[in-house]
Amino acid sequence: MSAINTSHPSFTGRTAVITGGSSGIGLTTALLLSSLGCNVLIGDLQPPAPSVSLPPNVVYHQTDVLSYPSLLALFRFSKAHFGVYPDLIYANAGISEKGKLFGGGEEEDIEQEPDHKTLRVDLEAVANTVRIGWWGVRQEKKEGVIVVTASMAGYAGQMGLPMYNAAKHGCVGLVRSLRYLGPSQGISISLVAPAITTTPLLVSPLPYAKSPSSAPDPTGRGSSLTSLSHMEDPAAVTSAFKSAGVPVNTPDDVAHVVVGLMGEGKGSNGKGVLVQGGLCSDLERGIAGCREEWMGGEGRMARLYKGGSGGGVGIGTGTGTGGKKEAKL
Repeated sequence: MSAINTSHPSFTGRTAVITGGSSGIGLTTALLLSSLGCNVLIGDLQPPAPSVSLPPNVVYHQTDVLSYPSLLALFRFSKAHFGVYPDLIYANAGISEKGKLFGGGEEEDIEQEPDHKTLRVDLEAVANTVRIGWWGVRQEKKEGVIVVTASMAGYAGQMGLPMYNAAKHGCVGLVRSLRYLGPSQGISISLVAPAITTTPLLVSPLPYAKSPSSAPDPTGRGSSLTSLSHMEDPAAVTSAFKSAGVPVNTPDDVAHVVVGLMGEGKGSNGKGVLVQGGLCSDLERGIAGCREEWMGGEGRMARLYKGGSGGGVGIGTGTGTGGKKEAKL
């Protein structure tokens, strides 16, 4: 883990769109980009709180990420208002676990289709945002950068959050696949994977928790801190975590990583940056470095994942060409 870089280049002349940008990490990222000269379009169901004063180069547009036409309208608004489709896309909108799909008793109504809103917001809407953003960059015939908000839960499963975990793992898979397509079209795609962060999501109701003692463990290590998920104030939860020695991010920590990825341009492609306790690490580079260990040292699939001569697409090479290059993330 290394310190987060808080020194960024100018973004004057750039245009960004941020879904879920009215609060938390999204809003903090919008304001940081604005301070660097970037035009920013926030897409969210509700505008930022009245206490938030948006600079002139930050504009809010009501958006329902579950509606494809609404997402498309967000990008078309950028073209109408700023004169261009955004070249910086931050697919950030997300929610916590909704509904209890597993482990029900006799009372469970198995005839009723469960609520898949978590999957729809945290994965389907992310994919749609990336799709439209990608299209917009190509319309402008210029280079673009896409960043996706995944989560530490996209790499390490957490108790009591099955659909959230599934969605965030899906975001990781989405970026891993598209990182091979992007460079040939002038597009770099990466992800940020925040651990515990002081945002409204931190105190979202958790359906698997019947009591504080049975709430999901946000630390991922069976801690008694699971009861903190029932607190209503993110600051109080943050204080309790810190008192127990659990690392906690601020929205600023994550925003600086997101803006850092945007500023890297082509160099950001394929990165998956864990942000934990104000430090960061590119997990994708680490995973690529030990691929022999977890895929096995022999066999056709191992050679393919290493970028060897097994035919087909070289998986994990950073090129998507089937060449012999090792992963460069």
